[in-house]
Amino acid sequence: MKNHQHSPAQPSVPRLIRFVLLGAMIGLAIISFFVFGVGQQNPAWPDNWRIRPLLVVPSAGAVAGLSSYFTVRFGTRLGLNKIILWIPAILLSLFALWIGIILGLDGTLWD
Repeated sequence: MKNHQHSPAQPSVPRLIRFVLLGAMIGLAIISFFVFGVGQQNPAWPDNWRIRPLLVVPSAGAVAGLSSYFTVRFGTRLGLNKIILWIPAILLSLFALWIGIILGLDGTLWD
């Protein structure tokens, strides 16, 4: 019987988790700078306006990490150079974080 634990067709779960957690931590760090850097907030905003950005942006960062993992992983399986694969992976991550920041801050700091 074959041991399929290290099969190239299966994703490396610990590495996948690292990419997702790193993306979420980067998103949390970026949005924390904006959310907690607000000195005087607009009185028209609800009291709990900080919750939405603190949930949406790290989630977008996690999706960015996931897309980076699969971009690099499947690209190397196709025989492409890892350095060249990191360019679209980084661009996808920046795009996902940008959209996450827009969605998280919509109606508060983004207006």
